[in-house]
Amino acid sequence: MKAFESAVVEQQFDEYLEALARLMKIESVEGPSEVGAPFGQGPKRALEVMLDIAKEWGFEVTNVENAVGFASWNSHADMDDYVGVLGHLDVVSAGSGWRYPPFALTIEGDQAFGRGVLDNKGPLLASLFAAKILKDSGKVYTKNLRVIFGTNEESGSRDLAYYLAKHPAPRLGFTPDSQFPAVYAEKGVVSFRLTTPFRSGELAGLTAIEGDFVASSIPDQAIFRLSDGTCQQFTGKRTPSNEPHLGLNAITLGASQLHQHDLFSSELQAYFSWMTYSLHNLHSGEGLVGSTPEMDLQVSPHTLELSEDQLILSVSVRYSIDCIEEQIVALLQDNLPTLETKLDITRSFAPIAFDRSHPMLETMRRSYESVTGLDGRPIITTGATYARFMPNIIAFGPSFPGQIGIAHNHNEYMFVDDLKRNIEIYRRTLDELLR
Repeated sequence: MKAFESAVVEQQFDEYLEALARLMKIESVEGPSEVGAPFGQGPKRALEVMLDIAKEWGFEVTNVENAVGFASWNSHADMDDYVGVLGHLDVVSAGSGWRYPPFALTIEGDQAFGRGVLDNKGPLLASLFAAKILKDSGKVYTKNLRVIFGTNEESGSRDLAYYLAKHPAPRLGFTPDSQFPAVYAEKGVVSFRLTTPFRSGELAGLTAIEGDFVASSIPDQAIFRLSDGTCQQFTGKRTPSNEPHLGLNAITLGASQLHQHDLFSSELQAYFSWMTYSLHNLHSGEGLVGSTPEMDLQVSPHTLELSEDQLILSVSVRYSIDCIEEQIVALLQDNLPTLETKLDITRSFAPIAFDRSHPMLETMRRSYESVTGLDGRPIITTGATYARFMPNIIAFGPSFPGQIGIAHNHNEYMFVDDLKRNIEIYRRTLDELLR
């Protein structure tokens, strides 16, 4: 990648960092829904601060029921026809293993650390800052712009229902919440809950299973408490659930170490053996459904629960844009741990694809290549972004090629120059889209 060069971004970058520090100190993890705070106090507070920043920078601001907000610029008579940038202010929980305070912006050397610096406060603010630079330049544009601030992307994107109930979708635009170059398609996602009942007493050797289990990540800690009072703790490597091969799953690691434990009944040993030989370090589904390269599977077990005489395993599966969900379900139904296991679908996103010939993708390619010197042809990703829920937008940035497994992990970071590159790429992209 070529060295970063943009005098206008360099001159104003400290102002961007000051605003980002204000945002990142807010622990905007989803909390209990309250009157006036549909996704909890943290996301609401982050939205309020972001709207304050936008107002200070000279934008018109709108708050939609503390669920979503937006900054408007270049308003014309038909404000419903606009270019949109859509990102999110909510973040996943901090987890453990941080070298830096998770809810603060820490600059060390050439890197910026903190929860949300990549996913997604840093890039969303970079988009708004890019628009600020254009606005302050005095240049006249023909199209309207809205930079939209969501607060529930990490937990289901329920915030967008609030927005779309009152406002039309953008005519075109992007979400800075994936990777570069422009993402013209996202793989399908289907999540399952596998509930396996056991005969009375067959789970007696196991008294509890504990861990920081969330659907968005491969867990790095799993604790199995046994009936003899001992505790078996397994440490893996946390990674986003759409990149399971980059981590080490503590749940399946535990199963692989315990599947022959003397305290366990033959039924429980068989269950953990199934987990071991079907799921442990078998991220492409080969342990469940054999070799299926045409499906391009990614299989991510993320939660294991003990509930009376049941074990409940939650698994996320990503699959090719050329497949359909029913194919995946049929294959899994034939490879469950027992005949009594019940499969329930808990989340389902069909693959999405945007017209590769659309002029917006060519604009994005030019902007990206001019700043980085890298190949800007559009790509397919494994992510599940706002592009699945908001018509007419695609994912575009913020990560550059080779930068994977950073979001949702401890010590989340972005290179300082990459934050600058984000601002410049979005500045050049919006400069063309708004003409």
